[in-house]
Amino acid sequence: MAQRFKALRDHSGLLRHLVVTNLRLRYHGTFFGFFWTVLNAFAMITIFTFVFSYILRVQIRAFPVFVFCGYVPWLFFSSSLINSCYSLYRSQALMEETYFPREIPVI
Repeated sequence: MAQRFKALRDHSGLLRHLVVTNLRLRYHGTFFGFFWTVLNAFAMITIFTFVFSYILRVQIRAFPVFVFCGYVPWLFFSSSLINSCYSLYRSQALMEETYFPREIPVI
């Protein structure tokens, strides 16, 4: 286990490069950029709060905080799982040509 972490630490430059490249490709040419992710989450939390508080009349104190505490971790988990699976597919040629720890594209 310690050897795995050492290998990841030794290849931290590659990890940093892949993260920066992924962020540039994801938000390149967008008007809002990274702010769009925050705006999207805020809009969903607002919609959930309106529907459950005013239409369905759920009686939970501080319901927006309740929704925030559930939605943000779920959003992180679901997008991480989808993007990690896709990253393995995307970096297939890179993994066949060079050696590096196979956890790096997933991270």
